[in-house]
Amino acid sequence: MSSTKPDPWMVPKETIREIVSGPSLNQGRLPIWRTDEMHIREQLVRAIAVRTSYAQQALQKPMYGDDFVASRLNIIATETDQHSHFLSRALRKGLRRVVHGYENEQGAIVADEYRSTVAGHSYHEIRIAPPVLFHHLEKKHLVLLWCIDSFRYSEQDPQSLGLTVGSESIRQDAFTYRIVVNSKRGLPERMVTVVRVSGKRILSREDVEP
Repeated sequence: MSSTKPDPWMVPKETIREIVSGPSLNQGRLPIWRTDEMHIREQLVRAIAVRTSYAQQALQKPMYGDDFVASRLNIIATETDQHSHFLSRALRKGLRRVVHGYENEQGAIVADEYRSTVAGHSYHEIRIAPPVLFHHLEKKHLVLLWCIDSFRYSEQDPQSLGLTVGSESIRQDAFTYRIVVNSKRGLPERMVTVVRVSGKRILSREDVEP
């Protein structure tokens, strides 16, 4: 970092907090898929079910691309099902599809989907009640990798933003993340600087249930 105080918007503290402490729930539901795109920022969230033996290996890299190969349970519906479903066949078993999502036998909404495209801002999120998700994971002796990839762009150069081109990696027992500051390499039009925060967390039932 430079001597100038870093621009707080460029390094999203909320993204780092979600990796370190676990994501926030929305109406009691956990985000398991998110695509949030504007010309000055992008964010992707993916939830991947893997074997316990693989989880620590996954923390060796902050990016999640390779983890899909190790997945042992589909969480999101496959492309052939996506015209009518957003949860996988395994997760929607015993649930009823309704207009706003899926409900359980008691009539409570336990999973929902939100989409919005307004003035250049595209947002898509899928959320599920943790007890439903972890019931399936525990039944198959799997653990959840909660992964996030965040990009923030600026037309200013790194020095003006109080940033220095380079990277910093953090890893602990349950999470890992990397902050990368880059300049003038394949960025969107007019953008000069990008800050990318990539990370993942092994998420347990205790992390997201009261």
